[in-house]
Amino acid sequence: MATENLLAAARRVWTEVSTDIKAADEPKEGTLLPVDELKKVSKYLQHTLTKFGASATAVANAEEAQKGLTPIAQEVVKAYTAAAGTLMSLTGGAGKCLAAELQDAGGGLADALEALGKAVLTPGLAASAAKALQTASNFERISTQNRAAIRRRLLKSLAMLRDANREMQEELENADKKKPDAVEVISGDEELLEDEDDLCSAFQEAMLPAERHILECVLKMSTQLEDVLKEASTSCIATSETPASLDLARLEAIAEQATLVPGAIDTLAADCVGGVDIEACNGSLEKLRQAVPVFIKHYPGGAADSLVPLLDETQAEHCKHLAGPSYEIGRREM
Repeated sequence: MATENLLAAARRVWTEVSTDIKAADEPKEGTLLPVDELKKVSKYLQHTLTKFGASATAVANAEEAQKGLTPIAQEVVKAYTAAAGTLMSLTGGAGKCLAAELQDAGGGLADALEALGKAVLTPGLAASAAKALQTASNFERISTQNRAAIRRRLLKSLAMLRDANREMQEELENADKKKPDAVEVISGDEELLEDEDDLCSAFQEAMLPAERHILECVLKMSTQLEDVLKEASTSCIATSETPASLDLARLEAIAEQATLVPGAIDTLAADCVGGVDIEACNGSLEKLRQAVPVFIKHYPGGAADSLVPLLDETQAEHCKHLAGPSYEIGRREM
């Protein structure tokens, strides 16, 4: 007798609810739901999941699971339904960032419950139960304000950008250590071929001057982008000393573009070393050219002002590498 997934109903609940969780036409300022409401639902979920996990370890076969776990599974689904309803109550005033966070929270919890239901009577039960409990615990940390959701997204992009900058800095610092050592050519065809392979490998690992110039430009631009995202994240939350300087519409626009920046920088940095990938670099530069005007438009007078010259400098180094000596003749207008 096959084991039925007793928590599959949670997925069906989410399928029905998720289509209604979307950004409102007019996102609202302020707290949209008391944090205590999230904590209450989170504790309810954790309680039912703890009961389900403990009981699931005691069943020996599918028949026992069906009989002993069905009532507890119904409690879990009931708790999940309450959680989905809580997410719905936040939707009325949610902007794009908050709506996306609500979608991730509801969908992630449904995934965790579905996996737990499938894990009954399997060796993966303990791991699935722990993951479901952690997901339920995270529920209480969902943003209840649009500004908090925007800031969370900006900080995530900022962390990724900092990682990329650190890796580029390390790459530049290690570049001098990758110069090819002298290779002694010895007699014999086989030995000569081995030496040639070693020599080629060593030269491939060394960073060419043109590649270094491009990477240095990318790092300068990316460091400035880091400052822009840092300023934008600070603008999300008003304090007694620093009132919020940007409205929700501007912050949403910045956050949307900020999501694309770390990937573009990562790709640009990776594809300009070890042989420049022209097509990939062009794609990344185009994404940055779309993002930079948004930062400048919605965040005037800040760190964004110097982004255009830095982007132009990066584009120029890229074009120089592409065109070689004829670069000045063929360079497009920036």
